[in-house]
Amino acid sequence: MLPRLIIWPLFFFVTLATAALNTTLVCTPFGACEPCPEEALHKPYCQPFGNRRLLQCKNSTDLHDRPHYAQHPPSLADSDSTPPVEEGAILAWKSCGRVVSTERADFFEFVAVNLLFLGVGVGSWPRVLDWLDGGDRILPLLRLTYHSCILLYSLPFTYKSH
Repeated sequence: MLPRLIIWPLFFFVTLATAALNTTLVCTPFGACEPCPEEALHKPYCQPFGNRRLLQCKNSTDLHDRPHYAQHPPSLADSDSTPPVEEGAILAWKSCGRVVSTERADFFEFVAVNLLFLGVGVGSWPRVLDWLDGGDRILPLLRLTYHSCILLYSLPFTYKSH
């Protein structure tokens, strides 16, 4: 009789502990994709692009107690503000793609630098021609370039393997 008094409470305790371990978390995005700070770049949630997104995770058994609107909140694309954290929620990070605003800024920086190079090149072309003394130095240079191209072009056709 004594072993039964010990086994049943132990069985009940193990069952409750196992049920607590078998819970499933449901995570929803809770913020915009943002660059990771320097000290977190080596973390898995900052790979591969160095960006992360905040998640709000809730126990899946708690979802049945909440209304439909709370289970499926509206998209964050409509508003820039971060909604308040729900009570009992677990915050976590996940990896996300590229940050659109950063990529757009990088693209326009690339275009601006290329336009700067184009402007310097076009603006310096008359000075290069003046430095070449009106063609006295450019004609031999063009002939050398032309003959070099012809020589390089004809090399593969003149080589014969035995």
